[in-house]
Amino acid sequence: MMVPDYMAMGAQKRLREAFRALGAVSPATARPARDLPLDDPYFATLLRQGAIREGAPGNFYLYEPPSGPSRWPQLILFWLVVIILPVAIIQFCARVTP
Repeated sequence: MMVPDYMAMGAQKRLREAFRALGAVSPATARPARDLPLDDPYFATLLRQGAIREGAPGNFYLYEPPSGPSRWPQLILFWLVVIILPVAIIQFCARVTP
């Protein structure tokens, strides 16, 4: 069984936050290597994973895939159907039977 490395996860989170704080979040806003914490041991890991990418040569940015559309409307509709439809059927059947 593999145990998650919480220390590494925290360090990677701090590195991501450093990129966000510097504004290096897109190819257009990529920052030169001298401005970034390249000495961080997790920089190479995130670069290998594709979370940090190189824009122009020597400029790096944090890549975060765009979040998809919210599923809240679908969840609300689902639960309304699951709860309200059976109640409506029960109410209708109670009125029809003598």
